[in-house]
Amino acid sequence: MNLPSETQSRVITCPGARATERRLLDEVDRLVASGFEDLLAPVRIVVPSRSLRRHLLRVLARRRGAVVGIQVQTLFGLALEAVSRSGQLVPGADAAFALQVRRLAAAEPTLCDSLDDLADGYDAAVGAVRDLLDAGFLPGNEDGVIERLDDVAAEVAPERVERSRALVRLAAAAFAEAEELGLERSTRALQIAEEALGIHGPDLLPAKALIVHGFADVTGVAADLLLTLVRALSGTVLLDRPPDPAAPDRDDLGGAYLSRLEERMGHLDQETDEGSDPPPDVELAEAPDAEA
Repeated sequence: MNLPSETQSRVITCPGARATERRLLDEVDRLVASGFEDLLAPVRIVVPSRSLRRHLLRVLARRRGAVVGIQVQTLFGLALEAVSRSGQLVPGADAAFALQVRRLAAAEPTLCDSLDDLADGYDAAVGAVRDLLDAGFLPGNEDGVIERLDDVAAEVAPERVERSRALVRLAAAAFAEAEELGLERSTRALQIAEEALGIHGPDLLPAKALIVHGFADVTGVAADLLLTLVRALSGTVLLDRPPDPAAPDRDDLGGAYLSRLEERMGHLDQETDEGSDPPPDVELAEAPDAEA
C-alpha cells in the first residue's frame, strides 16, 4: 500500500482562535462550493474533544444550515471507527487495567510509602502509568528511561527520582501483564487505528477531505495517529498560534505548547494564514482587596 505523497498534506498556522475557526469555515465553504455531498466519503473534521465537536456543529449549522457530507468527530471517535472498519475488536478494559496497576503498585515499597496513607492515593499511580503508556512507553524503553532519570538525579530530590524509577518499573510490569492477560485499555484504539491506517491507507476511512482542527498538544500515541491520518488522507492541519493579547506583534507564551506538534508536522507543506482579527481590548479594574 502506497500512501499519498506527504507534499499533498499541509499545515496552516493561524494567528489566534478566531482566525483559526474562520479559516476552517473558509475551507468548508470552498469544499461545499466544489460540490461533494457524498455520505460514503464525507469531509472529515477531526478535533480533540467532544466540547469542541459540539461547538463546531453549532457553528456550521448557523453558517450553512443542513449540509450533507460533513462529519465532525473527535480523534478518539475516528480511531474507534477505524478499528471497527478494520474488523478488530474495540479495546475496553480500562477498569480492569486500573485494578491491575493498583495491585502492582502495592508491591512497590517506594510507592507504598508515599501513597498508602492517602485516600485513593493509588489513583495517582494509575494516572502516571496511563500517561507513560499514552506517550508511547513500552517495556523495552524501561532501561533508557531509567538511565535518563539517573542523568538528572543530581538536580532533583532523591525521593522524587526514586518514585519516578518505581513508576517506570510499574508501567513496564503493567504493560507486560496486560499483554499476557489480553487486557487492552480503550486508548489502545489509537495505536490499533494507526497500525490499520498504515496497512489499508485511505480506503479504511473514505473521505473527500480531512481537516484537523483545535489541537495544541498531544501524547506520542495520538501524534502518531494524527500524522499517519494526515498523510493517508492528504489532510490539512490548522494550528492556532495566538498572539499576545497585550502585544499582538509577538506570540503568546502559551504557544510554546505547540512546539512538539509543530515538530512532528514540520516536514509537511507549511502555510501561514495572514488574516487577522481586530486586537482585543485589554481592560484593568481596581479592587479593594485580593479576595474581591
